Amino acid sequence: MDKFEKSGKRLPPSFFFIDPFGYTGVNFNTIKRILHQPKTEVFLNFIVRDVNRFLKLKHQEKNMNTLFGNDKWKDLLAINDKERQTALRDLYVDNLIETGAAKYVWPFRVCQDDKRITLYYLIYATNNFKGLDIMKGIMYNQNEYFAYLGPDEHVYQFSKNQLKLIDFNQENLKNYLLKTYSKAKKTYEQIKEETYMDTVCIDKHYRNALKELEKEKKITIKRVSSRTGLKGDDIICFE
Repeated sequence: MDKFEKSGKRLPPSFFFIDPFGYTGVNFNTIKRILHQPKTEVFLNFIVRDVNRFLKLKHQEKNMNTLFGNDKWKDLLAINDKERQTALRDLYVDNLIETGAAKYVWPFRVCQDDKRITLYYLIYATNNFKGLDIMKGIMYNQNEYFAYLGPDEHVYQFSKNQLKLIDFNQENLKNYLLKTYSKAKKTYEQIKEETYMDTVCIDKHYRNALKELEKEKKITIKRVSSRTGLKGDDIICFE
């Protein structure tokens, strides 16, 4: 990471897996510099348990500012321990998006066997929607090993007034899409790109939900990219 900071070189298309020993070696500004390079992605081990453990220690203030890129973490000191872990995760994700480092960010929870105690988060960040689409699908299919973001988790989203989908209930997704796109006309890819960070659902959930809505005559679909399926530039018209 230090060598990258000093080089000033333009990177080729790159995927960075950042797995620090502890949390003090991860400079938020370095993460931003990586993501500002064209066609780069970051997969970061965010060791939230240790961050939460040492957050209140005065001599760690500089390290926390370096990790988060600001001192907004101080606003979380009064929150109870369990809720603070989730809030720390969300703050880091917010900072990546609000500083313009990444357009798409998604955290995956890694936990102990009972899936109740969070060990750390793997935070994926990219400026390419296709990357988010692929990564969510991969991690969902590895749910045996990762807690993903299941019913016991708050779904990360920064559209605070929108419906929070905290499971894979297809009826919830159908209702959410009908409410979000009432009277609208959108391509399938646009729908996914605009809502993918507001739901835990992946491509197959969207396809199944929209096909059911088509059968129920609540939407019509003009096939452009597919014949009978649903993908890409297929146009969905909401009633």
